[in-house]
Amino acid sequence: MTKLSKINHFSHQHQLVWKHPQEPYQCNGCKELGFGPCYECEQPNCDYHLHDECANPDPTITHPFMRGCTFKFHQKAPQMGYRICDACGRDVLGFVYQCTHKDPFDLHPHCAKLPHTLASGEIKLKLKKKLPSPCKTCGSTKTADGFRGWCYASSSRSECYHITCVKDTIVRNWKMGHFGQANHETSGLALESFAPPSRQVVVGRGWWWGGSSTARKVCKVVKTAITLVISAIFGDPTTLILALAEQLFSK
Repeated sequence: MTKLSKINHFSHQHQLVWKHPQEPYQCNGCKELGFGPCYECEQPNCDYHLHDECANPDPTITHPFMRGCTFKFHQKAPQMGYRICDACGRDVLGFVYQCTHKDPFDLHPHCAKLPHTLASGEIKLKLKKKLPSPCKTCGSTKTADGFRGWCYASSSRSECYHITCVKDTIVRNWKMGHFGQANHETSGLALESFAPPSRQVVVGRGWWWGGSSTARKVCKVVKTAITLVISAIFGDPTTLILALAEQLFSK
């Protein structure tokens, strides 16, 4: 399907234009952070952005992880109270797909459209409903609050990443300014967040996984895997996404 360069959207009074922002933004639809291409308002002093999935939602969808469920798009979750996305575990604060069951599932529009397979070279990751082995970020099959959520995992199970862990790590490091400068100190702090302490070793001034003899090889695999997952969660593998990965893994 051809990407529309300009759209009129029910949620905003001005025309929106397809852009590649140079800075992170908050989607005004789902209220989640975005790094990749989006629709944005070009009117002066109008800071309005929409993920593609929020700008062009399907009225209804299904998902193989929730068989027997039909999800409807809503500007706000029709059920009142605290709601979380069943894919990433983050709060539902805006646009959402919610199934029609009495005790419904909720999915952020972007989470609902996460690609089922990610690949680069010899690295191949598949989207899974449950972790087949501990997450490389938190070191567990579930997060601290007990949420399991979806993940990306390799067939060998050596690379497993909670969607929620990668999301939270990127958002946290962005808020702390660790992506502001490509230097060893900030890169090391950001990278440190991607693995439990027992899996970290220091090589020079950077953080790497594994013993000294295998650190470079292992780090290359992890860097590729993390880049793929970040790109899937936050947008296309634009220069900004690649720059984030470079800063996370720079020596």
